[in-house]
Amino acid sequence: MNKGFGIFGGMIFMLISVECRADCTEKLDGFPRTNIGGPSTLLVRKNTSVGTVLFSVRGYLNNNTGYIECTGNVTNQFYTSFDNTAYINHPIKNGVIDTDVPGIGVRTTTSWTVTTTPANLNINLGGQDIILEGDGPRVTTNFTTSWRYQVSSMSVLYEIIKTGDVTQGGVINKTTIGLIRLYVHANGTNYYFQEAQTASTIIVTPGCEVVGNADKVISFGTVVNKNLSTLSNTAIPGSERELSVELKCNAGTKVAVTYDSSDKDLNYRNAVTNRGTAKGVVVYFDNIGELGQQNMVINSANESEVIKQTVSLYRTTDAFSAGTISAQANYTLNYE
Repeated sequence: MNKGFGIFGGMIFMLISVECRADCTEKLDGFPRTNIGGPSTLLVRKNTSVGTVLFSVRGYLNNNTGYIECTGNVTNQFYTSFDNTAYINHPIKNGVIDTDVPGIGVRTTTSWTVTTTPANLNINLGGQDIILEGDGPRVTTNFTTSWRYQVSSMSVLYEIIKTGDVTQGGVINKTTIGLIRLYVHANGTNYYFQEAQTASTIIVTPGCEVVGNADKVISFGTVVNKNLSTLSNTAIPGSERELSVELKCNAGTKVAVTYDSSDKDLNYRNAVTNRGTAKGVVVYFDNIGELGQQNMVINSANESEVIKQTVSLYRTTDAFSAGTISAQANYTLNYE
């Protein structure tokens, strides 16, 4: 019986899948925050054009001496981005974020230099202002060796801008608007590396309040002058009185005043006709041009101001006879 055997050959195929990932480690010297400030109070005038930058400050941030170090073989996008809690609840248009004060927005721009090893990842934005609306310029590269980044020469420009009519004041709160965080992104991970903090700002509109009673009474008392009948077209000596209006203002307010009367004299346009019994006498407002004419009296108010106006008795060319003085006028304050 013949014995035999057969050798059967074959091949075994093994499919092995290997996923290559880059490992990155963040090494920072803390998380530096720079306070770049801002005005505590800002006056916004009605006639200021929409789009006007009302305030700006550039803050120079501390250099971050830490780094991100990655190893591996991967195609990676390296870029910077901006985060602000205001994006959650506040619309943004053309780089300007709406605030809680209608008609007021803020804009943040930045410049920086990012240096990496190897150098083909370099992003140099030093001296160029980039509006922070989200992600910055991206660099895509393939690297096979370890690399690291370092940020330097970094500044943030913070601006407060009029975006519409401002009918009432309010607060730009630094906790909801002014905290600015910047990140680098490597291998799909966000690495936070800087913070800038602005100050809270109270937005005010022009305005003042009259302190005390707004109605004023001027008493001329008794005027004795033996030459009254011979005076003509002149103030009666000794009759001058001061009308004072005390104000509490938002600092920087422009204040204009208009004196007027329904009894404005037809011949003396800055005077009020006397409705008392004296003849040939009017009540005269010095140096106002004409009753009903607006006069700017304060170009930039302090918090406390006093408007003063001299009022006197004036002899006209009409025949004089002694008697009483009675007249009424009003004043109107306008703010810019």
